[in-house]
Amino acid sequence: MWLTEPFEIKAPGVVVPNGIDPSEFSHLPAHGLFRHKYPELRGKKIVLFLSRINFKKGLDILARVFGEVARKRDDVYLVLTGPDNQGYGAKVRAWLQEEGALGRSIFTGMLLGEEKLAALRDSDIFVLPSYTENFGIAVVEAMACGLPVIISNKVNIWREVSDGGAGIVTDWDSHQVAEAIARLLDDRNLREEMGERGKKLVEEKYTWPEVAKEMIEVYEQILDSHRANRFRDSERKLDH
Repeated sequence: MWLTEPFEIKAPGVVVPNGIDPSEFSHLPAHGLFRHKYPELRGKKIVLFLSRINFKKGLDILARVFGEVARKRDDVYLVLTGPDNQGYGAKVRAWLQEEGALGRSIFTGMLLGEEKLAALRDSDIFVLPSYTENFGIAVVEAMACGLPVIISNKVNIWREVSDGGAGIVTDWDSHQVAEAIARLLDDRNLREEMGERGKKLVEEKYTWPEVAKEMIEVYEQILDSHRANRFRDSERKLDH
């Protein structure tokens, strides 16, 4: 497995993904609840970042990206939702100010439960241009809500997102990310198609029942291998 290559581990390995409780996403809040709290969002499209406000999340890239997008169109807002790690939000605000886009950016702080779901429900695109991400549970939550996602190829479910047609995967390149955002903002049908594919991907792979099935299969394979090894060992002893 490529994840273990740097450690030169010879034993076989298996990665089982994280999951979500599907019941939490079965009855989403009504459209408009989040927008109602922020009147400036009326009639605007929302690009949502939902994660920690932290250096590894690629927010320096996102600030440049949104500046580029905002200079070309006036129908979009950036919403940043998540806890501020060690005051990093001040840097993000400064970058957005330099880009002339702070006035069209909203920092909500951390949202939980219905408030988080309302933000996901009312958004048009989810974006996470991380420099590194072990998994990306926020990506799964966004897909569960039917959002198309734009993620970097360092978010470690990018292969599944790409193969499933649930979003757009980019490098750490601000122009690539800006083009991906513009493409989705301009194409409602594509947003809806990717959103539906994302929901299907979550249902098939990232709910706790599906994760449990995969874990059971892994343990069964391990037990079968162990039984086969014991059988071979016993045959060798009989031969001697």
